[in-house]
Amino acid sequence: MEPMNPIEQEQAMPDGELAAAKAALDAREKALDEREQALNLRERTLRAQALLEERGLPGEALAALDLASDEALDISLQRAEALLKAANKADAPGAPRLTGPVPRADVRAMTYPERAALYARENARYHNLFKGEM
Repeated sequence: MEPMNPIEQEQAMPDGELAAAKAALDAREKALDEREQALNLRERTLRAQALLEERGLPGEALAALDLASDEALDISLQRAEALLKAANKADAPGAPRLTGPVPRADVRAMTYPERAALYARENARYHNLFKGEM
């Protein structure tokens, strides 16, 4: 008896066995797809870490990147880079401040809500002005 080809084997199977075989095949394909997606995500994460370091961006920015696809990663890296450049320009001496109003000249006369708003808005500036006072 010569061996049957896959089509003949499938036709010779009882319906229950055929359904079970197809279900097992589908389950294996699904598991392989999930594994492939996990590997792609891991590779994209490693690539993103290397690109962040290469572009001089902080590693903490990784959490804000879109790792869904290579294109999405490239776009989110460009946005992060532009954001960092804008932040560096805003921190330059003499750059206009985009945050709320400047505190009163006599910071000791600020009300509690004014101090709390300054603390929430510009924490580093608050600590410079009050030198650790509470």
